[in-house]
Amino acid sequence: MAMTSWVTWAAGKAWASPALSSRIHKEALPALKFDQFCDVPDDFGPGQGSAYYYAIEQALNPGPVTIAGVTLAEANPIPLDTIDHLRDSVDVLEVGRGSSWSKKMQVLSKWAMDNKTRDKLKDHLVKILDLGAATQFLLAHTYYIPTGVAAGTYGNDATPAVAATANLTLYHLREIHDYLAGTLKVPPWDDDGNYIAIVNTLAARGLKNDADVELVQLYAEPKRRLNGEIFKIEGFRVIESNNTASLADVSATTGGGVFFGKDAVQKPVVVAPTILAESTGDFGRVLRLAWWGILGWGLTWKYTSHTGSRIIRLAST
Repeated sequence: MAMTSWVTWAAGKAWASPALSSRIHKEALPALKFDQFCDVPDDFGPGQGSAYYYAIEQALNPGPVTIAGVTLAEANPIPLDTIDHLRDSVDVLEVGRGSSWSKKMQVLSKWAMDNKTRDKLKDHLVKILDLGAATQFLLAHTYYIPTGVAAGTYGNDATPAVAATANLTLYHLREIHDYLAGTLKVPPWDDDGNYIAIVNTLAARGLKNDADVELVQLYAEPKRRLNGEIFKIEGFRVIESNNTASLADVSATTGGGVFFGKDAVQKPVVVAPTILAESTGDFGRVLRLAWWGILGWGLTWKYTSHTGSRIIRLAST
């Protein structure tokens, strides 16, 4: 005997209305890590123009500090220095994105379209916030190029001239730490003296596959993890990002990464991004939602104008 056909429009058959599952399979989203490390000025907002201006204060007598330089002859006056102040700025941008749907779709849809659209807009917004911050971190003038498992080179040129031929290892992490602390004198990010390392999946795999990392990890677990933190090691809190739009590999063998301390990137906010709703003409038959805000991102210390750097990035030709 023929089996019953449950879904059909033919006469003499069983009729049914196909049901749509309440379960929605959502597109995978990347992990978003950069925005949490931006400094938001608390003295900037509406009515202050389209750029956030700030001062850079140089050290007193930035040359070599010596005892001879401060030793006084009895008849000579105390030498006087000046403190140089530089001014820089971060421009703010009006940003936003939205979506629309019909009143008919709203009425006939199984789900509330405004709620679904709101969720998708929030997903898009956090990706933009991550990309805006990451773009500035990657503008850092100072870079490190891994040229071997236990070898690497630094540079401050606009275009690196050496190819990265090895993935990130604990050796490289130690070298970068010592350059941040010893050469650049960058203040640590937290009160425990740690810097931040944001690395992508390939660079994180280089560290995870390093036997020395596994050994050190037995004694170096953090008390509290940051968003995306995979471990704390050699003075770094290491955070993995799988957002290739924000942090791509620098070569076929080398992942991407940035390493920094305090005061690296600023995010002046005039209007924090928010969700706006609107119904158009024709008696509200078209509905729209959008996220909108006014904000910007910028390096605090720019190597070319401030002769300083707070970030090191991985690089290659």
